[in-house]
Amino acid sequence: VIWNIAPTQTIGRVDLTATIRHVGSRWGDNANTRKVEGFTILDLAAGLRFGRSASVMVRGRNLTDRLYTQSISNTAGRLEPPRSIDVTFSMNSWRF
Repeated sequence: VIWNIAPTQTIGRVDLTATIRHVGSRWGDNANTRKVEGFTILDLAAGLRFGRSASVMVRGRNLTDRLYTQSISNTAGRLEPPRSIDVTFSMNSWRF
C-alpha cells in the first residue's frame, strides 16, 4: 500500500504545503523471503512570491527524521536522507 497526500494553501503571496507519504511493508527480494518495513514521512514547505517573476521557498524534508530504506536487494539497501532543510530562490526572466 502506497499513499500520498499533499494539501496546499495559498494566502496572498505565500504558498504552504504539507506532504505525508506512506509506503507499506513489502517484499525486498525476488524470492519473497526478505520483508522491508514500511515507513511514513512528513515534508513541509513555505514559499513567498515576489511579483510575477521571483520566489523563495523553504522546504523541510523527512521532518520525523525516520531512518528508512526505499529499496533493498540481496546484497545492499539504499538508505534515504535524514531530516534536511533547503532553501530555493527562483527567478523567471521570460515575459509573455
